[in-house]
Amino acid sequence: DTDWGYKSTPQAHLNNRVIVAPVGKIVGGGSSINATVWLKGDKADYDAWEAAAGPGWGFDAIIRNFKKTERYAGGESAIRGGSGMIATRKPALGHPVTQAFIDSAVGLGKTAQLDVNNVASLANIAGQQDINVDTNMRRISAAHGYLLPALSRSNLTLLANATVTRLDIGGGQCRGVVASVASEERRFAAAKEVIVCGGGLQSPKLLMLSGVGPADHLRAHGIAVAADSPGVGANLHDHLLVRLVFATKQALPPQVDTGHAGITYHKSHSSLPGPDIQIFGRLNAPNVPGLKPEEGYLTMPGLLKPKSRGKCRSPRRDLDR
Repeated sequence: DTDWGYKSTPQAHLNNRVIVAPVGKIVGGGSSINATVWLKGDKADYDAWEAAAGPGWGFDAIIRNFKKTERYAGGESAIRGGSGMIATRKPALGHPVTQAFIDSAVGLGKTAQLDVNNVASLANIAGQQDINVDTNMRRISAAHGYLLPALSRSNLTLLANATVTRLDIGGGQCRGVVASVASEERRFAAAKEVIVCGGGLQSPKLLMLSGVGPADHLRAHGIAVAADSPGVGANLHDHLLVRLVFATKQALPPQVDTGHAGITYHKSHSSLPGPDIQIFGRLNAPNVPGLKPEEGYLTMPGLLKPKSRGKCRSPRRDLDR
């Protein structure tokens, strides 16, 4: 059980469907269960960050940190790292679906750029994404890259089978955390600070269960208000993907590597500074009722900049989830 199993409420604008929201229930969090896609993003996005947040958030500054993080099998370049903690590489390229995906995008006006992580602007290219999987097919998660190598440090302890249930807040300060460790409640006092890094769903949940969030919502669920913070759990963005399934006239070659089969980008309007649609390929069709995986393939467009906004709310009964 490596996923918390979260789902959305029924979505009125998606025919009342319930959407799965994977969250890693494992050391390494989402980096231990995600699709292992390694992409650095488009220059226009980071330049927009800099315009909003100030120096240090633009492409040139951010790319330096990407380079420190990455250990690309193809070696270092001006915007790729070769000696970082996360091993990255290209998945196998020889499958016919991969080549057909890239050729199709080129036929629609895109430029073939096999290494999509070695260019700054993505709107007009098609190529192959990278994966954070080593040549032995081992996922290199944040835990593999950073946490496990640091466990020998005397000032670091990793507690497995432990879930933080609330922050210990008093006098306007967070003094530590309360956690369930092997089904036993334990308190951990903070000497300096507490860093909340549970992700887009778990962090606001923990804050709200600790009394930090929209006061009316907390009181409605019997949670004492430590700080009325309406923004906690608000402004939720999600980048939905659509799985378009194509059946083939004959069986395709077996899956090679991780199954990733090309990527391209698109602007929904020419006035946009960067792409707002991302399209992935997959060289088979797993988990499709009535279709064997090797008898189809997938094309998956996704919204990079959705305008809809949601919220995360956490009633008291969710304490054990």
